[in-house]
Amino acid sequence: MKMAILEIYPNKKFDSSKGIDAHLRNSIIIGKHLDADVLITENDYLVALTKKYDILMLSYTAFYAPFQLIKKMVENNPDAPRVLISNEYEQISFVSTFPPPFIYITNFDGYAIHKKHVAEHHVFNLNLLFARKPNENTIKKYDCIYYGTFRKDRAMYFNRYLQHGIHLSTSDKNFKKYKHIGCNPIWIRKLSWMNKRETLNHFMFSLYIEDQFTHTMFNNLANRWYEAGFSNVIMLFDRNCMETIKKSEIGAFVDEIEPFLVDDHQSMMNTIEMMKPDWNKWMDIQRNWRKNELTLRQNMLDGLKQLFESKCK
Repeated sequence: MKMAILEIYPNKKFDSSKGIDAHLRNSIIIGKHLDADVLITENDYLVALTKKYDILMLSYTAFYAPFQLIKKMVENNPDAPRVLISNEYEQISFVSTFPPPFIYITNFDGYAIHKKHVAEHHVFNLNLLFARKPNENTIKKYDCIYYGTFRKDRAMYFNRYLQHGIHLSTSDKNFKKYKHIGCNPIWIRKLSWMNKRETLNHFMFSLYIEDQFTHTMFNNLANRWYEAGFSNVIMLFDRNCMETIKKSEIGAFVDEIEPFLVDDHQSMMNTIEMMKPDWNKWMDIQRNWRKNELTLRQNMLDGLKQLFESKCK
């Protein structure tokens, strides 16, 4: 099986080792496991246009995607099944550039694109791609962090939690969006995700909140859950995420979750102060929840491979 994974950066030069976008990190991991070509730069596409592929996978969609190069890849491989992969329910679909019907692979129940564009829909826990063995423990310099882009459907929770005492990491362009809704955290810039030297290693706690929409439409645990795992960080969950927790792979430990649930900023700060003196004890509880993560990850990757191979026969 010869597979091409189409990324969406239009740049002629791009240092993938510095890429922090989840979809790019996903593509690199999938590409390594399936021995696929990951097309990131314009030059990658130009080389790929001299080859033939059994399957094409589009990893993400964005307004700045190299539409013409993607279109040429489709035209050059007219018989190759097209796969659209998504861990984002708000993902945009460019059906004119990557024409349907797709084999649609999502991290969530339901559809982010119109059903008429979908030939098959498969749900995989794609965020398990980020699961790995924990790093060596590092000095914990800071208490708690939340990181990520601004999402309108989380604005209520951002205002509720992102106040004094918690760090917020986001891009410069998003600072004003958080400030506009009344957030007043400790502001820091984007985290580094250099392997085993991630900024997250220096934090004791991370905050998990989700979109209000996700309270009722199941989405597998977010990347930040697995990132906390390899960075030896305790995850504190907003109580409104309970339905997600129950349906996830850690649902078997729901009877142990209560101490890690928070309701607002003050509740979060109280929990942090309560856990800090026995931080290792609380960290070990969550490590126990993760014992099967690497097995689940391998099973998921094997399932993806089997699905792709079945479409190339």
